[in-house]
Amino acid sequence: VRSHILDHHPTQRDITMKFVEAGLGVFGLNDKNECGAWLAYTEVWKRFADEYMAETNPAKEMQRAEVLRSKYGEFLVPYVQQTYLHDAAPDVRRRASSLLSAMGVQAVLPLIQVMQSSNALDREYAAHALGYIRDKRALPVLRQHYDDASQPQAVRQASIDAIVDIMTN
Repeated sequence: VRSHILDHHPTQRDITMKFVEAGLGVFGLNDKNECGAWLAYTEVWKRFADEYMAETNPAKEMQRAEVLRSKYGEFLVPYVQQTYLHDAAPDVRRRASSLLSAMGVQAVLPLIQVMQSSNALDREYAAHALGYIRDKRALPVLRQHYDDASQPQAVRQASIDAIVDIMTN
């Protein structure tokens, strides 16, 4: 017998199970109370992500990143990607890349997408983040950017640094 999500305070696992059972969307939740629980949970991690993005104290920023990664990572990556990676302000995009690097392997595919950005600074930040994560799935795109002589030197350098980080993992 499956435990009903409202029988107790929902944990991340409860919400995750419901999310998966629902076919990766809230549309499969059985009633408006379950939808309400899901939406309330969603607002919590969105608020934490927004607070991270507004944080100016580096020590608190690191603490917030750890909480976000450990408690909300699988839900957070798409939100950060959609909300912050395409912001007009370069510093916001840099902070978003930094937060995604703290998310670890969950953020590899969004960061690989950022490597296709028309903005060189975004590609540089993404390469640094991919090097920090050290996931071999990033090697082809990093190699492509390193080999491309038309890339700015900073992007090429960040790409080779990331390749070295990944290969020495």
